[in-house]
Amino acid sequence: MPMIRASYDPRYFRRFLWVALVCMAYSLWCCYDAWVAYPAKGEVALAYEAVKAKFDGANPEPPQDDMLDLGFPRSQTKWLATWEAVAKENGWPPEPPEKTAKEIGEDIGKQYFMMVLCGLVGVPSLIKWWRGQGTWVEGDESTIRNSRGKELQIANIVKIDKRKWEDKGIAKIHFLEKGDRKKVFVMDDFKFQREPMAKIMAFAEANLTPEQIIGGATDAKEPPAEEDVS
Repeated sequence: MPMIRASYDPRYFRRFLWVALVCMAYSLWCCYDAWVAYPAKGEVALAYEAVKAKFDGANPEPPQDDMLDLGFPRSQTKWLATWEAVAKENGWPPEPPEKTAKEIGEDIGKQYFMMVLCGLVGVPSLIKWWRGQGTWVEGDESTIRNSRGKELQIANIVKIDKRKWEDKGIAKIHFLEKGDRKKVFVMDDFKFQREPMAKIMAFAEANLTPEQIIGGATDAKEPPAEEDVS
C-alpha cells in the first residue's frame, strides 16, 4: 500500500507571511520617519529655537499695533517677525513647530525602537513561513516520517498523547528507538492537511489499547483491505 502524504497547509503558514509583510511595511514607515521626516522637522525646530534664543532677554523694538491686537506680548513680536522671515527664506511653514528639537529627537529614538520590535516579530514569522514551504508528513501501516528526516516505526509506539488534538490539532507520539531510547514525534493537523493526517493517525493508533491513547477518542480504523484481483 503506498504511503499517505499530508502536505503543508498553505493557509496556516500564510498568516505568518502576512505578519512578516505588515512588520516590514511598518518598519519602512519608521525608517522614513527616523531618516527623513523627523530630521526635517528637527531642523526647523532647531532654527526656531535659535531665533527665539537670540532675542530672549533683548530689548525688542516696539511692536506694531496689529500684532498687539492679535494678543502677541511685546517681548515676542520681534523674534516672531524674524522667524517668519527665516521660515520664508527656507520654505518652511511660518507657524512655530509643535514640538521642540529635544522632543523630535526622542521621537526618532522611538522609531528605532519600533524598527527593532518589528524585526523581532517579523523576522521569525518570515522564517516560519519559509521553513513550512514544501514540508510534509507521510505514513503507512508500518512507518511514519516527515520531510525533516524524522522517522518512526509504528511497532515501536508506546503511547499517544492526544489531549491537545481536538483544540489545537496536536498529538505527541511516544516511541522507542534503538537502545530503547524514548523519542517523541509531533503530529499537527493545523500545519498539514487534515484528512490525510487523520488517516496517518489511524495507522499510528491501530495497534494500541485505549489506555495507550491519552485524551480524546481514537481515530484508528481498520485500513481498507486490498482487493484480490487474481
